[in-house]
Formats: sequence, C-alpha cells, structure tokens
Amino acid sequence: PTPWQKNLEEKLTSLINQQNGAYGVYLSEIDSQNFLGVNYQESFPGASLMKLPVIIAAYQEAERKQFDLTAEYRLKEEDKLPGNGSVHLQPEGTVYTYWALAKLAVEQSDNTAISVIAKTIGEDKIQKTIDLLGLVKTNYRLKKTTPEDMGQLLLALHQGQVLTAAHSQEIIGFLTNTIFNDQIPAFLPDNLTVAHKIGLDENLLHDAAIIFTDTGDFVLVIMSQGDPQDQAQKTLEEITKMVWETIKVGNW
Repeated sequence: PTPWQKNLEEKLTSLINQQNGAYGVYLSEIDSQNFLGVNYQESFPGASLMKLPVIIAAYQEAERKQFDLTAEYRLKEEDKLPGNGSVHLQPEGTVYTYWALAKLAVEQSDNTAISVIAKTIGEDKIQKTIDLLGLVKTNYRLKKTTPEDMGQLLLALHQGQVLTAAHSQEIIGFLTNTIFNDQIPAFLPDNLTVAHKIGLDENLLHDAAIIFTDTGDFVLVIMSQGDPQDQAQKTLEEITKMVWETIKVGNW
C-alpha cells in the first residue's frame, strides 16, 4: 500500500472503531484497481443494494434473448409492495415495460418494480449472475452481501465486463439519476458525477457509488448496521469527506 492508502485506512479504522454500530468501507481506484478497505469482507444485510444484481441479471438475460425488456407487464394488486417507489400507488392493470420497471427500480429504488422483475427472472438466475461475477459472499436468497462484493459489481459494470457498453451506460445513467442523493453525493463537490445506489432499513444505511473525476474514477462503498440512521448518516458523512480529501489531490 502507498503511504496515502495506509494513512487513509488508519484514519478510517480509527473513526469506525469509535462507533457503536458495525461499518464496512471499500474504496477502489478503477484505473489501477488499487483498493483499501475496513471490514470490507464483512457480511451485511444488503437492503436495496440487492436490487443491483437483479437488474444486471435481467439485462444479461435480455442480451441472451431470453428476456424482452420492451415487453409489457400489467400490474396486479398482489404485486404491490409498500415502501419506496411509485408503482404500488398505481391502479391494478397499469401497463409498464420491463425496461420502465428496471429504470424505476434503480432511480426510485421501487420495491414493486424490482419484485416483478425478480419473479420474472427467477432467483436461480439472479444467484448465478452473482456467482459468475465472483461475488462469493453475496447470497440473494438471504439478501446478504459485503462492501467488497458491491464494489466489485460496480467495478465490473463501469468496465463493461458484465454487459454491453450500451447497457452498462444505461444502468449507470439510472444510478446517476436516482432521487436519493443525501448520502455519498451530498458530501462531494457538486460538479462531480456520482452513480450510486443506497440501501436503507431500520438501523441500516448503505451507499455504493462510482465517483467520476477528472483524474480518474473511483468506487466507494459504505455499509453500516446497528446505529440509528442519524448517527450512521453522520459517520457516512465523515467517511466520505475523509476519502475525498485523500483522492482529490491525485496522490492516491
């Protein structure tokens, strides 16, 4: 590790050790694939980060001609799940393309939209996608993952290793246009493009991001469990600012 990596890792470890909850951080410079992490291989409930492998599996099936993203789906009453998103507020019989559902599943973290896609694709194919990506500590059925696995997923997406360039850019576009920007992007300069997916639940706060900069792109994943969301948010803010202070100077 470079002195910068060592120094940042030490500061992150010190901060995380002061918290009551469990935190994991994974940071990778995409061009060099240099990375550092704190508790980055620890397992956390994935919450809405688990939507990402579902979307990638759906697009992979589409590329294999086994799934049609332009096909229409008619909403059923039993599809509706409470929580994030707008689909559950629509009347039964509302028609969506699977592409529109995928977009809503990412941009709005729509629970109903992702559930429809997941049922259509099937749990086995979703887990197979996870396994082929080498995300060895991610279990779709148990909804468990690690900061490293989510970081590797975003790295593969950025590098076009899992989908065509067009599909990769489309999903990155969805991640960039998300309505949830109170976590990692909130503590970075406004001129940066950040493609990211959050995960929220009781005593859970996650954000997994690709940060695009003029001097190179980075993946940053922060996951937490056990602290109330206000405390987890403060810690996420400190982690993000600490990371940015290091990578912005270009001495990574």
